[in-house]
Amino acid sequence: MAAVRSPSGQRRQFGRPIGSFQAIKHVLADRSVQLDAAWMLVREAAHALDGKRADADVAARTALAAAADAVEAVTADALQTHGDIGFTWEHRSHVLLRRARARRSLLGPPAHRLDVLADRLLGSTHRS
Repeated sequence: MAAVRSPSGQRRQFGRPIGSFQAIKHVLADRSVQLDAAWMLVREAAHALDGKRADADVAARTALAAAADAVEAVTADALQTHGDIGFTWEHRSHVLLRRARARRSLLGPPAHRLDVLADRLLGSTHRS
């Protein structure tokens, strides 16, 4: 994946770039790891579907759950990292967050996606 230029290196608070603050670094690192994990699961699901493997359905549902959660978390944190500019028409982060949350309406909440995945893995009898 191509590196994205972060506003955390440009935006300043207390005379320092906000990217120099440990809290911002942790948020950005967490989201980077979350995106990498989701990307790995999406690639694995694509290979499973291309190879017509028996586990393709489970791989696809796992990738969907991870990617949907990652997109919503990343867009919400991006809006916070951008600060006030994220709520203006000059920047698209508010639009991306709205799209991510709209997808939740189409795909269902994260708990529902994980329940469906659990049903696939364990069978529908696991919720006694």
